[in-house]
Amino acid sequence: MNSFETISFTEVRDRAKAKLRELNSTMQDMYIDLSILDANRRILSTKNICQKTSDPLTICDYCVDLPTDFASFIALAVEPVSSTTLPLIYTDYPFDAPNGANIMGVSNVFVIQNGKIRFPSDFEAEQVVLFYNAYLTDDAGFPLLRLSHVDYYVFSVIQELYEAKGDYKSAMYWEKKKLTTKRALLHNEQVDQFNLDKTQLRSIMYKFFNLYGTGNRLGGLWQV
Repeated sequence: MNSFETISFTEVRDRAKAKLRELNSTMQDMYIDLSILDANRRILSTKNICQKTSDPLTICDYCVDLPTDFASFIALAVEPVSSTTLPLIYTDYPFDAPNGANIMGVSNVFVIQNGKIRFPSDFEAEQVVLFYNAYLTDDAGFPLLRLSHVDYYVFSVIQELYEAKGDYKSAMYWEKKKLTTKRALLHNEQVDQFNLDKTQLRSIMYKFFNLYGTGNRLGGLWQV
């Protein structure tokens, strides 16, 4: 098993039922699935995030809609870009930029608000390309569940089921197990992510400039 392997909603549900000795019951399946979704959202794991590049976004009424899987902002490039000039990049991420790169900060240029990027009335570009952290989803738009998080999902489901039944003593027991598991998971992931982040951003930004410098479309850049 690697840390990015996924697990289905059905298997997580069945594992929770097995611990509750209700494996053959079809009752509460929808409730359990909603509980799994809540647990996946609350864990706030970097394993549930990937980096993506949007297609060119056309500015209309000085704003563009954020992608539906948007989690947080990384950078924004102004379109169109010629094959002989470096693009204008807006980002607050510090990195060792190539010589001559036109890098500007985000402050006082645009804001992200209510699912949109809003630009000032004097912003001249017609299109922009967004680089962003995205929530991992499958082809149907459902969150991808990590196998490494399975104990946290299961403990969350069991805790909420006991709370719904009014068995608060049992719910508190599973709450403690859930929180202990979450702390351990996130600590280990933060250590792993720190080691990746030290070189990842610099190499990604250089790749961006190299692609633009040869006149290639960004296409799958940052797709995981």
